Amino acid sequence: MVYATVPDVKERLDISTGDTSQDPKINAKITQADRVINFILKTHGVTVPVAEPEELVNILAEIEADYAAGLFIEDRGPQWREQANALKKRALDALDVVVKSLKRGVVELG
Repeated sequence: MVYATVPDVKERLDISTGDTSQDPKINAKITQADRVINFILKTHGVTVPVAEPEELVNILAEIEADYAAGLFIEDRGPQWREQANALKKRALDALDVVVKSLKRGVVELG
């Protein structure tokens, strides 16, 4: 189970939802981002995939969409590295906040 959707990533890339030419590549980047996010969550003792609470799943979808968009942009070449890294950093920073919240018990899983 992945958290983000193709339209979530397209929004960050400013690609029209009607343009399906990049959908296979976007799906691959979502899967790649999902593996990274779930690996990080698992290293902190979280059972993955996270299915509840819905609010946390929605946050993970946003994080995953940012990371996947960063991976997509990264493939455009070195001139895009700064923008790609900014998206991936934003995703990983948000994931760090989620992990810390889970450890402090601010968010409870199912």
